[in-house]
Amino acid sequence: MGSTTESGVGGVHVAVVASLGVGHIKPLLEFSKRINSLRAADTHVSFFFHDSHIVSPSSPPHDDTKIRLVKLPPIDQSTILTDSIEARISLTNQRSLPSLRASLLASRPSALVVDLFATDTFDVARELDIPKYVYFTSNLWALALMLHSPQLDQDIQGEYVARSEPIRVPGFRSIRAVDLPEPMPDREGEGYKWYIHLCNRLKEADGILVNTFEGLDDSCSMSLSTEAPVFLVGPLVRSPSESRGHECLAWLDSQPVGSVLFVSFGSGGTLSREQMTELALGLEMSGKGFLWVCRPPTRTGDSAGAFFGGVESDVHALKEKEGRVVKREEIAELVNVVFVREEGKVMREKAKEMSGRAVVAVGEGGTSYKSLLRVFEQWKIGSLNYDKILRESPSHKKIYPTRHVSR
Repeated sequence: MGSTTESGVGGVHVAVVASLGVGHIKPLLEFSKRINSLRAADTHVSFFFHDSHIVSPSSPPHDDTKIRLVKLPPIDQSTILTDSIEARISLTNQRSLPSLRASLLASRPSALVVDLFATDTFDVARELDIPKYVYFTSNLWALALMLHSPQLDQDIQGEYVARSEPIRVPGFRSIRAVDLPEPMPDREGEGYKWYIHLCNRLKEADGILVNTFEGLDDSCSMSLSTEAPVFLVGPLVRSPSESRGHECLAWLDSQPVGSVLFVSFGSGGTLSREQMTELALGLEMSGKGFLWVCRPPTRTGDSAGAFFGGVESDVHALKEKEGRVVKREEIAELVNVVFVREEGKVMREKAKEMSGRAVVAVGEGGTSYKSLLRVFEQWKIGSLNYDKILRESPSHKKIYPTRHVSR
């Protein structure tokens, strides 16, 4: 159903809802820009967000007048009595539903796109007959685990971490119980209960847009336990204009290609004070140049691990053994594995190859570009009948792009 926005502008109107937190706002804001960048698409985005310094309703991102920023009314966080981040974000979204419903009722968008934590908006979308999509920022393996988690919850008794045998995810590699992501290790916690709730809601989507690309997750793409079509539309990266002029980039440009280690734990990642000290000394001990996105240390608690990426997208993960701090010597050793040894060279070459494939995928005519165009065509038609659009496809498993889907 082609629609008209509240401002009277024609074309396909997409409502995008981001949950509380920079880790949700930034990816969905970039996704909104990506939608508008499609040459064949006449789109207008209403971007709904909670209080944040990242965006301001008075100034669309980079003068993109096709994105209308809508700040949702503030929710009193003092009334949400929980230590669970999953619960806090989800409850904030739930309490914002009346305001969101009123806006969607007035504008009647062609589609609704939300992040994982905002899937309770599906009730409003269903009521208003608006097609509902999830933008999934991780990879297909993480998606498969989430889709399979409700079944695991039924099949396995007791804590997952008490199991000695790996946990199997159909069609994917198994995972050790101790490597399960939060909040799965604590099944009695409030966060786990909300996690299962979100996993179940994920299955209600009319489409799942995944931040990955053909060639990266090929071995995973045909085993997802969902009836919803899955579109590979990534990788999504920040617009270049947002990072121009930063002093770190000037320093980075002066370094030899591939010589700098990038250290980041994401928008919410923090380390204990002891682990931060060991990491700093380990990086210094390695003798390699590094750029560290540093956040204040936590007072107590252990860290989830560290991800290192070099200038040429070299990536290496160092994961803590449960219950201990990774020492500086081990950190320095693993940095040198990546930069000096043959196995590190192989990793760097593979990362460079994947980087090149990613650039091609998101470029005009690339697989991810075409996949997003398929989504746009669905929004344009305004029907949930995906078989009507892709009836020439010999595949019943709707994962786009895929070699099994006619181009």
